[in-house]
Amino acid sequence: MTYTVKLRGSSSAPIAADYMCETCGPFETIVARPAPDEIPCDQCAAPATWLPCAPRIKHPLFVSCHRGKADEKPYPEACDTEPLADGMPLHEWKKRRAEMWNAHDYAEFKRNT
Repeated sequence: MTYTVKLRGSSSAPIAADYMCETCGPFETIVARPAPDEIPCDQCAAPATWLPCAPRIKHPLFVSCHRGKADEKPYPEACDTEPLADGMPLHEWKKRRAEMWNAHDYAEFKRNT
């Protein structure tokens, strides 16, 4: 199996990377791409090693459930699939999501004009 690495944006743009300092602990900093394996710590200047991590997401896209209770929606447009679990047909759920986004876009348009 072959994998292809795809970069979004400029391949020379700086990125946020996590590093681990033996004395100060983990920290995040902006570095040139690709992230160097080792940099000096921001606080003590000791060598800090790069920590591979998952990409950061600004907002959660979905509301998750834990022990039968749903989390609060982090923002009104968060994707809530609870109606689908309660038996709503998929086409109806998609229709309601489209109506919600149309109302959201219209309100944003009105706010900006």
